Amino acid sequence: MSEPREPIPQPRTGRRIGARHVVGLILVATLIVFLAENTRKVKIRFIGPEVEAPLLFALLISALLGALMALALAIQFRRRR
Repeated sequence: MSEPREPIPQPRTGRRIGARHVVGLILVATLIVFLAENTRKVKIRFIGPEVEAPLLFALLISALLGALMALALAIQFRRRR
């Protein structure tokens, strides 16, 4: 008779939380706190007419534009490699 075989270890299917995830989570949490603390109304002018809006919106739009620019640069960098 044949000897019983040892079970073959199966690859892990779960995702690990890496340093990038932790740093990203800290940055998002910091951004949320920063936005929540800056809700007063300010005058905003960008190329067009001046509007009065909560500072929160200006900060949020700036953060989103910065994230989109970083994403575009990351995609461009990966294509060149």
